[in-house]
Amino acid sequence: MTQPFLEHVNITVSNPEATANFLCELFDWKIRWHGGAIDDGITYHVGSDTHYIAVYSKGKNQT
Repeated sequence: MTQPFLEHVNITVSNPEATANFLCELFDWKIRWHGGAIDDGITYHVGSDTHYIAVYSKGKNQT
């Protein structure tokens, strides 16, 4: 039987770039991808080749 695993987790933060850089430094991870996201936001995918954390922030005009 294959072991279950968690591929990714999404979190909302106030500064996704700073959070992504912190996670890279803390866990020796890499930024896998970054770009535009829902609600005119931005997302950074940070992790390894097999798992990542998506750090997201809404656009400036979103509440």
